[in-house]
Amino acid sequence: MVLNKLQQEGLDMLDLSKGGGFINFTSNQNRLETQEHKFLFVGLGGKGSATIARLKTEACRQFELEGGKKRPKNFEYLAIDT
Repeated sequence: MVLNKLQQEGLDMLDLSKGGGFINFTSNQNRLETQEHKFLFVGLGGKGSATIARLKTEACRQFELEGGKKRPKNFEYLAIDT
């Protein structure tokens, strides 16, 4: 599958070797501001569902969320137990 430029830039934001990732370890920040890009996290099966649950917990812990919200406004989660 060939990615367009915008898709590749979004993927690069998650690449640790390019300074991205879930948290920027070089900045020593404990909490990060959310991005404008939309993300859908999908977990398949028991382990996938457990991963989604852990990801939700980490997102609440590491991102600055406004108004006591449970997740960043641009994050969606889908767990499919097969």
